[in-house]
Amino acid sequence: MKSVYKKLVTFTDAVRLAKETLIPLKGTEKVPITQSGGRILSASIFATRNNPPFNRATMDGYAVRASEVESATHAEPVTLNIGGESFIGQPRKRMLGELNCFRISTGAIIPEGSDSVVRVEDTEMLADGRVRVLEPVSAGTNIAEAGSDITSGELLMLAGKQIDTNDIAVLASLGIPEIDVYRKLIISVISTGNELISHTEPYREGSISDANGIAVCNELNTFQFIEATYAGIARDVYGEINGKIEESLSHSDIVILSGGSSAGESDLVYRIIDEMAPGMVFHGVLVKPGLPTVLGRSGEKAVIGLPGFPVSSMMIFRSIFLSAILAAGRFEMETRPDIGTLAVNLKLEMGKQNLIPVNVFHGTPNRVYPVTGLSGSISRFISTSGFISLEGNTKFLEAGTEVAVVKWSKEFEDRRPGISGMIVQMGQEESILEMLPSLKYIRMSPRNSLKSLSNRDSIISAFYFTNGFNVADYVRSEMGNVDFVLFKGSAVEVGIECPKPVKTLEGAFAAIEKGEMLAGPALRFLEEVVTSDDNLERLIQAIRSNLSSYSATDLYGSNKEKQGAKTEFTLSIKGKMKQNSKNWMKAFEIVPAFVTLQKDFLERYPGLTEKLKPLQS
Repeated sequence: MKSVYKKLVTFTDAVRLAKETLIPLKGTEKVPITQSGGRILSASIFATRNNPPFNRATMDGYAVRASEVESATHAEPVTLNIGGESFIGQPRKRMLGELNCFRISTGAIIPEGSDSVVRVEDTEMLADGRVRVLEPVSAGTNIAEAGSDITSGELLMLAGKQIDTNDIAVLASLGIPEIDVYRKLIISVISTGNELISHTEPYREGSISDANGIAVCNELNTFQFIEATYAGIARDVYGEINGKIEESLSHSDIVILSGGSSAGESDLVYRIIDEMAPGMVFHGVLVKPGLPTVLGRSGEKAVIGLPGFPVSSMMIFRSIFLSAILAAGRFEMETRPDIGTLAVNLKLEMGKQNLIPVNVFHGTPNRVYPVTGLSGSISRFISTSGFISLEGNTKFLEAGTEVAVVKWSKEFEDRRPGISGMIVQMGQEESILEMLPSLKYIRMSPRNSLKSLSNRDSIISAFYFTNGFNVADYVRSEMGNVDFVLFKGSAVEVGIECPKPVKTLEGAFAAIEKGEMLAGPALRFLEEVVTSDDNLERLIQAIRSNLSSYSATDLYGSNKEKQGAKTEFTLSIKGKMKQNSKNWMKAFEIVPAFVTLQKDFLERYPGLTEKLKPLQS
């Protein structure tokens, strides 16, 4: 059946329509300032009193009449009697008589009858209890006048401002106990799909743990003026999805769904939205990924349908809907993307907006590395800094092109030096990592990893190669003429374990190429091993041609029973098999490689190379 999108729009139009469709809140409430952090003011706030509320000293010293000390010098000081003391927290006092002064502390009320403060450093105590003033002052010196900071009746904060910690401090200092804010924006989040299970449930074959609902709720609840609730999972049944939507609409301002928004026969979300009144706003957006995106209205309430794949879902959520949602909560988001330049060349899809996860390495300029992958590749969340949004008006962008990066997180960034590349557990990686200092890990392909190392965006590049491959020449070809150090781990034998005698490796390959069942590591891992080994390349080709016969477990073969894989052959590490060891045949050897720039590494971590010396090539 051909997919048909009912109201296909451009990316730009989708952003505009989202802003127009999500109606701003109207309800307000009063909250104590102690609970107002992150809330949006619904009424402007004016100062209810002066700050400071009285004339106060800004220095420790003596409150005086400026006219009485205007002639004071070190050679001819003016001697004053000390008529009293004014300390912080005490009520106003009165200074009487001529040639009198008051000892005063910083922040204390200026006594009536005085008009300036002489610093204690500019005075000298006499044995008889009087004080000599050694420097003249003018009226108002070292005094903060009442209202000099904030004047009673002055506008402090405009309606629409998001209250932060500094605002709360000002309000408290003025004795304002509560303020008027917009009520919280109530949002319900629903995930749809027969394949979905809760992240708290044990895995069962064919199921997928729901990530979208949890991710969207968590993102929304970082804004204190939003109350987002995860409404759970609805199966691909019309009545179940419709029932959850109706129940959510009864108490929510916005309902967000993920999955079921494509145009296939089993995709019900867009059909249910189309039956609402006024109904569909758009169905389908010219963006990659994220074509099956939908927006509709039920009365004045918005219903949003996100794609089912998590990375696609979150990029669409942030780029099309988040700003509109925040505006509905009366908050205008100020977008401050990271500006950087592409570190590598990039292909785009013409005619669509391209959303691409990226890594950002901070420098002058920031360097941006695209991280490509399938829409369902959720690992890109933890291996990227954010994403770029580019118009598909050209097929190709060259390295050095300036781009704007939308960051995944608005929190503090981890700017520790990093290991880039790929690291998996094969028996020695943990002991190697224990030798290294605390670093962050950035998942990259071997080629991009070496590129980031040559740019000094990471300090170590980690990847795997097959034994016998000239890895040093490969590093030189990717990095150019730079002074690098290559550390190699021990070779690990990887072979095919057979349930019945197979005389040769060639016979095992032939059986697999005919569609015999095989279990082993994820194809992604095998394809990123740097190699010229014919056996590995032939195995990858056989798997790619017979994916339905391949069960991805791990190199230890320990997940076969857990995942219900009915295998006849297993790709595993020698010595790690559970059974049929006598029928195991070596196919190739994998070696972990760690590459670093010699000068940079030795300067940052002197002495560390001694620990890694046994691994050095």
